[in-house]
Amino acid sequence: MTDDGFPEENSSSQNEDGYRRTKSDDEQFCSSCGEVIKKKAEICPECGVRQKRSNSGEKNPGISAVLSFFITGAGQIYNGEIGKGIGLMVLQVVNVLLMAVLIGFITFPATWIWAIYDAYKTAEKINTGE
Repeated sequence: MTDDGFPEENSSSQNEDGYRRTKSDDEQFCSSCGEVIKKKAEICPECGVRQKRSNSGEKNPGISAVLSFFITGAGQIYNGEIGKGIGLMVLQVVNVLLMAVLIGFITFPATWIWAIYDAYKTAEKINTGE
């Protein structure tokens, strides 16, 4: 146990029989009793305590898409793909310049729509852990 009363974050736990059990990738330790439980479990089946959820890594797909709607690449930056977001912004500047030779009128909206779609789908993938 740590100073704050939570079990230490290592890869094994000891059950009542004294045997050590290692946790797999889809498991975690209960924040109350230290039992190995599934990561998706809302309540520990052993002690009945509701598990705390960390939303820090989750991204809202709607916000991501809206950001890319207003500023191409902003949704990618929101999702943590800084290079891709900046690259899309630079590409849109080039597309504006290409409007002088008419091809930009095709490439600008195509890039814009793709950026919105990509931002949304990437946020969904981040949330599902893909």
